[in-house]
Amino acid sequence: MSRKWHISFTLWASSSLLPRRYVVPTRGCSGGEGSQVCGHTHRHLHIFRNKLTCYKSCQTGSHVSQSIIDRTCLINTTIFRGQPPFMTVQELQRAFEIYVSGHVPAHLLDIRDIGTTSSVNDVKLLTREHVRSTARLRIEALTEADILANRALLGCEEWEDWRFGDLTPLLRMHLKYAIFSHRWLSTGEPPFHGVSTGTTPCGDGCTKLLNFCKKAKEFGCDYAWSDTCCIDKTSSAELEEAIRSMYRWYSSAEVCITYLGASSSVKDFEAEPWFTRGWTLQELLAPRRSKFYGKEWMPILPQIPLESNDKEQDELSSAIERVTGIPRHQLIAFRPGCSRAWEKLLWASRRTTTRLEDMAYCLIGILDINMPIAYGEGEWAFHRLMEVVMQRCDEPEIFAWVGLPSRYSLVLPSSPACYGGILDPKSATTLRLEPSQNQQILPAWSSNIGDRTFTLTKHGLEIDLLMIDVEMVEIDESAEHHGDAWLTLRPDWDLPGGTRAKETIRVHTDIRRLYLEPQWMLGVVNYEKASANHGRLRAGTTYLCFLLGSPYDPTKWTKFYTRNFLILPCEHDMEGLLRRVCLRQRSTTQEYLPWLKATKMYG
Repeated sequence: MSRKWHISFTLWASSSLLPRRYVVPTRGCSGGEGSQVCGHTHRHLHIFRNKLTCYKSCQTGSHVSQSIIDRTCLINTTIFRGQPPFMTVQELQRAFEIYVSGHVPAHLLDIRDIGTTSSVNDVKLLTREHVRSTARLRIEALTEADILANRALLGCEEWEDWRFGDLTPLLRMHLKYAIFSHRWLSTGEPPFHGVSTGTTPCGDGCTKLLNFCKKAKEFGCDYAWSDTCCIDKTSSAELEEAIRSMYRWYSSAEVCITYLGASSSVKDFEAEPWFTRGWTLQELLAPRRSKFYGKEWMPILPQIPLESNDKEQDELSSAIERVTGIPRHQLIAFRPGCSRAWEKLLWASRRTTTRLEDMAYCLIGILDINMPIAYGEGEWAFHRLMEVVMQRCDEPEIFAWVGLPSRYSLVLPSSPACYGGILDPKSATTLRLEPSQNQQILPAWSSNIGDRTFTLTKHGLEIDLLMIDVEMVEIDESAEHHGDAWLTLRPDWDLPGGTRAKETIRVHTDIRRLYLEPQWMLGVVNYEKASANHGRLRAGTTYLCFLLGSPYDPTKWTKFYTRNFLILPCEHDMEGLLRRVCLRQRSTTQEYLPWLKATKMYG
């Protein structure tokens, strides 16, 4: 039986074409071969005539005994009569093998025999294959009746076939592991080699790990995972797998146990270092269920039952939202991906990592992208991350950043900190970059705002901008940074009656980079599309702009970095021609930087 036939039959049978109740004869039937209906008058409907158990009660009433079935039973009986199931229990076992390979860490701590007096050296470190072989016995013992008993767990309605449901929750139920989120100590964390050989010296790190294992046991888990001792960092292959799979591991865990060593209650969250680390961002967003512990391993929410999800509690989620700026609904049901990438980068803007490369690697799972891991590449790691994001993101909101650009491209930010300007409520409101309000995760700007066909090439960023000529009004070089200046620019618009524009825009930038770019223009990013080739600005609205310069080629421009958002207030309705421009990866200033330094024109 094909899947197409199954879907067609289910839709047909679930409609009003079939009655809700049927009389099924238990004996006295004289139906044809393979039939359970009597030999009297019945309504047979085309190709379904040999499939249905009974369409209507027999009109003669000659049955010795009868039983009542409903439409759901009829559908299930019909679909599988004499047909092979769509996914046998063997298929479930194959799904289990795939699940273990993708959702279970390479090493896990065995906490099944841990007791109140155990030490870290009593905890065994198991490989994924060992865990697989143990859990496989449980999966092989499952029958279809066991699976049907957990139909709700699979997200199936009563009339749906479990074989088309999501089997992950069922598999997860038979392989439970807890995962640890914490801030590393400067010294004393138990290493992989010490735990695997049972030679870990006692210390604060071992005490923390042991307490985590005991808490994990309380949640009914057989296994536990900690990033301090469950990754063999001498194996580059295992380290890379861990970094690229870590978000999925946190998402698949039965519970994430979070230890906040500097907090006793939600009132202490403002000073909690855990909220300032890069890796803990995905450890906050990915888990389906989290439990927070503070000093002395006391629950942050002691009044909440153990089986509850702390992230769903208003007291804790409100405190986290206040500290991190992450909306409550995102904490509970976050979905990774490059949609609203600017917002995800904003959440990471005030976080730090010990290794420079980790500031990029800790965002791989959150943005749901794939890139090789190569420690030692430094700033190049975040540059590569943004290149991948630009390939998958079509939202012009991604350009709402300020500060130093990447060393390798003027059109890409150097770090997530460049998105920190949106943290200012005034800037966020002006740019119309408000936090997401629900789980639909819609773009901040509507589809007719800005260019959604921009492309990053080896030459630069190709994008449609509404270009505006500007004139210099004032230069204030009293800025605190050497070489910086505040520029006041005025749009050179043709207004009715020959009047001059009153709007001005303030720019905080390094004026030394403007020497070799004599032609300046503004490029409006979030214009409204009036037609395929024209953009519109509306009176009373503010717009995000680029400051662009070009010495000779009107199609190749340089985007100057600025320390502030370039916000253009518009006092009149304006409409202009859109231009496809290429914003170069490197500027003329960069190309001639050695010469500029030699002549002392550039500090």
